[in-house]
Amino acid sequence: MPTSIRPIADIARELGLADAEWTPYGRTKAKVLLPALQARRDRPDGKLVVVSSITPTPAGDGKTTMTIGLGQALWRIGAKPVIALREPSIGPTLGMKGGGTGGGLAQVVPMDEINLHFTGDFHAITSAHNLLAAALDNHLHHGNALGIDVRQVLWKRVLDVNDRALRQVIVGLGGRMDGVPREAGFLITSASEIMAALCLAEDLADLKARLGRMVVALRADGAAVLAEELKVTGAMAALLRDAVHPNLVQTMEGTPALIHGGPFANIAHGCNSVVATRLALKLGDICLTEAGFATDLGAEKFFDIKCRLAGLVPDGAMIVATARALKYHGGIPVPELGKENLEALVRGLDNLEAHVASVRQFKVPVLVGLNRYPTDTDREHQAVLDFCGRLGVSAYVADVFGRGGEGGEDLARGLLKLLGSERSTFTPLYPLDASIKAKLETIATQIYGADGVEYPKKVDRQIAQAEALGYGKLPVCVAKTQRSLSDDPTLLNRPRGFRITINDVRISAGAGFLVALAGDITTMPGLPRPTAPSRDSSERCAILCDGPGASRALSMIQVDHLTKSYGPVTAIQDVSFAVGKGQIVGFLGPNGAGKSTTMRILSCFMPASGGTAQVAGFDVFTQSLEVRRRIGYLPENAPLYADLPVAAYLDFVAEAKGVSRGARRAKVADVMDRCFVTEMQHRLIGKLSKGYRQRVGLAQALLGDPEVLIL
Repeated sequence: MPTSIRPIADIARELGLADAEWTPYGRTKAKVLLPALQARRDRPDGKLVVVSSITPTPAGDGKTTMTIGLGQALWRIGAKPVIALREPSIGPTLGMKGGGTGGGLAQVVPMDEINLHFTGDFHAITSAHNLLAAALDNHLHHGNALGIDVRQVLWKRVLDVNDRALRQVIVGLGGRMDGVPREAGFLITSASEIMAALCLAEDLADLKARLGRMVVALRADGAAVLAEELKVTGAMAALLRDAVHPNLVQTMEGTPALIHGGPFANIAHGCNSVVATRLALKLGDICLTEAGFATDLGAEKFFDIKCRLAGLVPDGAMIVATARALKYHGGIPVPELGKENLEALVRGLDNLEAHVASVRQFKVPVLVGLNRYPTDTDREHQAVLDFCGRLGVSAYVADVFGRGGEGGEDLARGLLKLLGSERSTFTPLYPLDASIKAKLETIATQIYGADGVEYPKKVDRQIAQAEALGYGKLPVCVAKTQRSLSDDPTLLNRPRGFRITINDVRISAGAGFLVALAGDITTMPGLPRPTAPSRDSSERCAILCDGPGASRALSMIQVDHLTKSYGPVTAIQDVSFAVGKGQIVGFLGPNGAGKSTTMRILSCFMPASGGTAQVAGFDVFTQSLEVRRRIGYLPENAPLYADLPVAAYLDFVAEAKGVSRGARRAKVADVMDRCFVTEMQHRLIGKLSKGYRQRVGLAQALLGDPEVLIL
């Protein structure tokens, strides 16, 4: 079961790392230095297992959660696994997807730090990438001695934020001293070639060499201009000198995890770093790594790019499936996925069969891990298990989200059985000496199930140019939608009778592959449609969530010298702060510091021993009724009725808060949408996970349009 976060020093020493082989980043994170890998180069490798999935639902289906949970389960039954994952990007963390550290009782920790700035690797990559962009524009400004065609500058800038407005920009505007005007654009950092190069490099020297080989522009005659010609790769490597070392953390149950590199699988090659994978193979008897999205994206690139270029031989693969995703591919809309529907699930099994067939083409042993959701039924699970039996592939149900490693022990034993009984004869899908079009045709027909590939005239020219420049023997990384086996996100399940359209081909010589963009895929994502109310919530809502105060101007919360004692024990002493209108303030502190006590006083659930407190201009102690009318309160364990469905409960709360009968339905639908619980509206609250119960609690707090929201 989960424990408190252990000191990272304990995790490092249990792995056999000497103190000189790792550098702490606080108490819970560390960098494992590359000499630790060199010192173990003669040690036998453990087993390499990659985790992929079927085509996911829009919200994902728990591939990272299953990877982490499987690692915890292997640890519980006596194996020595080391998990090797990618670093989450801030872009999707603050966009639609959310964090990338697993879920429930199968997470890597500290999840908040990993999901945000972590050890700074993404920032280092962003800085190195943009330094090269700045050097290129500086070269143009100072005479363009290399003869760069400003119409064929290929190197864009990057940012680790989803921002569609930066996809196409004009730089150099303003005047003679502001550079050469030209068209440019931004990628998200996860799509940076430097990210891919770092993940495929063997050490810092190899990374520096890869940086120098990057094609940044073309001359008028079509010749390539390399980054090394701008004399800046040494400085770029210096910015990356710490980022090249893998990061060590742990799971909630203390299983070691190396998290390093973060290329997306839909727009990049989708695998963690080679050095982290090699290190995991030396430090444990099983390396569990994951490849982004489904087998048509991350797994194909893991096999054809990462394993081929690094000389790795995978021993096994696990495909994650869920009853929800299978029903989704069987034609059921997302809000209804929580209901049993065997007919739809059976229709969706075509998608699972396609992904099993894809992995088998690489001659790697495979099993299926069925990720249990609370809404699943035994009949749904049995239908999947029976189907897998007919395919000749072992399948196991796991509830690692709800039970942690304990819920994945059957799956862990199944994996050990697979590794002990079947031998990998790994073979890449295509030979490197095939033409670029032959490689694309092979991927499209054998992995996606397409009838063929379409090439606009512009792409024909790009392919001919890449081959003329000597890059035709590189592997191909296809960037396409993750929502479908095709390049059309609306074609679910296992589409047939379609063709893939390649709309752009880019040379990533430093990374060591070509990127082919299929369909309408973009390398700078946008943010999702806002779910907040139409009027700016900052005009009416201050959010208080677990730190000290701010400006007293336009204070929505005003606290002066607040004190609370329980007999001889003082919980809070002389606390003063103010929260201005539209501000977000957080309270930080260790257990027992008084955070919850302060929140309960402000929410009129507890009297104070001294001091004053006002919310929205009303005294908390003498005008509690007025205060309660103006706040939305969500305690750590929201007081919800376990035997009511979500929608019915929220309708009851709305009625209690005075929302008129005619407006209640729309209001309830609005808060469920804003809190992402619409798909759970018919579920009993008592059957929800803690995370979903907290979302329902937040929806409850938002009913009645509170002026102050206290979490």
